[in-house]
Parts: sequence; structure tokens; C-alpha cells
Amino acid sequence: MDNIFSLLERFLHILHVASEPVTVTLAVVAIVYAAIQKRESRQLLHSSRDLKDEAGQLEQNTKSHTEEMKVQRNAMEGLTREMRTIATSMSTKYIGIFPKNMRDICEVVSLTDRTLDIQVDLVAYGHYSDPEAFQRYVDRIEEIARKSPQPAIRLLVYSDETAQTGRASQFGGPEAFSKEMDSERYRRYFRELYKCPDPPATYGEFVDYMAKQQREWRSRLERYNAVEIRYASFPFRLFVWIEDQEEAVFAFELYGRNRTISFRTRDGNLIRTFGSVFEQNWADCAPKIVAAENEKKPPQPIRKAS
Repeated sequence: MDNIFSLLERFLHILHVASEPVTVTLAVVAIVYAAIQKRESRQLLHSSRDLKDEAGQLEQNTKSHTEEMKVQRNAMEGLTREMRTIATSMSTKYIGIFPKNMRDICEVVSLTDRTLDIQVDLVAYGHYSDPEAFQRYVDRIEEIARKSPQPAIRLLVYSDETAQTGRASQFGGPEAFSKEMDSERYRRYFRELYKCPDPPATYGEFVDYMAKQQREWRSRLERYNAVEIRYASFPFRLFVWIEDQEEAVFAFELYGRNRTISFRTRDGNLIRTFGSVFEQNWADCAPKIVAAENEKKPPQPIRKAS
């Protein structure tokens, strides 16, 4: 209000002093314009303050949302860690299809202190599909055999005839051999790892080579007093590796898919069940005639193809 009275006083003074109508008119216009400009300035100032307040609120909300997202992310990371811990601690877990199961098989075999029971198709399980993993696997078996003066490892595998039938199922027979020759595992095995100058060119040559490798590894393991091998004339649908009746890997072959899915377990009921299956099959399979005790010789290293 003081500002309005001040403007009126100035206006009356101008009217009193002014001697010409034009001067009075200009004075009135100037006063009105000044009043309007002042009013708009105030409105602009208020608007600026409002914008500043809104900006501050938005910034605060943004910080709040950021903190909330950090809390949620940390909570999710913690939950993920807990789920992984639970999955790891479960008594039975899925470990993949062959040959991805080789890592867990090696770990279970390595845990053996007293006894190791194995029921599988071939002595040299995985030696073609994953040669490096197989080498770790057989190294652990031999390590146990060297430390055990008495039979500690029972190995139940296919007879030669049953193994030959299994190879036809695994590799598809002569009709599918050209595809096998183009595969990555064929190239790695014969070209990179063993550098074979004359790799098998026919299915017959291929299965003969695989059978020869199996015989060599079988003869190697049979020389250990701690290893006993028996041979089944029937195929298995269940492969098992059981250490000390405490932990096991078991694998099932899927019918018609030529794939083997595997699990690792510490479940006592499952291990006893698989142990019973193994004992029954072991009793049904006669041992192969082995060399006399005085004919046994220290194991010789397997010669790579040259």
C-alpha cells in the first residue's frame, strides 16, 4: 500500500507541475507502465522461486529413487547368492549332459578314501569326446589304485560285443560317419591332440581304433591289485560312480536321443538304491580271466597315435 500512495503522490505532483496536456498524458502512461512492469516482475520472481522449489524437489526425489534402486539391487544380489548357496548345498543336483558331467565325476572319484564302485559302458569313459577330462579321470583312478594294496575299485563295464553295439548307437553307424569326420571332436582328437597322420577314413577303421584304445586302457588298469573289472553282456541304462557309499554321480541315457543326463547326489537313500543295483549287476557278471599274480607287471604308459 505504501508504494501505491507514493505513486499517487508523484502523480499529483506531476499534474500540479505540468503545464501541458501532453506532458500529463505521458506521465500517466509512464506511471501505468511502471506499475505493470513491477507487477510482472513480482510474478516472474514468484515463478522463479516456484521453479527452484520444484527443481529441488525433483532432485530430492531422484536421489531417493537412486538410493531405493541401490537397496533393491543389493537385495537381489544377496538373494542370488543365497539361491546359489542353496543350490550348491542340495543333496541332489543336475550336472549336465555328457561330456559336461566329467568335471563332477572327477571330483567324486577324487573323494574316495576306501571304495569306489563304477558301472559304465567303457573303461576309458569320455576319452574320445573329452580327452583332457578323461585323462584327469583316469589319473585319479590310478592314484587311488597305487595307494590301495587290496581291491578298492570295482569297475563294471560292457563286454567287447556289447561295447561294439553301443558304439553304433553313439556314432550312428557307417551312414553317419562322414558327419562324424567333420565334427569338432574328431578334428581335435585325431588332428590336434594325437596328431594322427593317417586318421580313420571309414567307420570300420574308426570303431577298430576306438576298441583298441579301450583294450589298452583296460589292460593298464587290470595290472593294479586294487582294481577289479567285470564285463556285462547286457547294456546299462544307468551309469554310476559311488565313492565310499557317501557321494555319487549317476547318469541316465535318454531313449532315442543318444544323450546322457547326469546328476550328483549325497542323498543316502539314492546311494543305497544305486548301490543295490550295482551289487546285483556285479553278481550277475563273471570276471574276466586275468594274468596270474606273478605275471602282473607295472602299468605302462599309453602310447599316443603317431
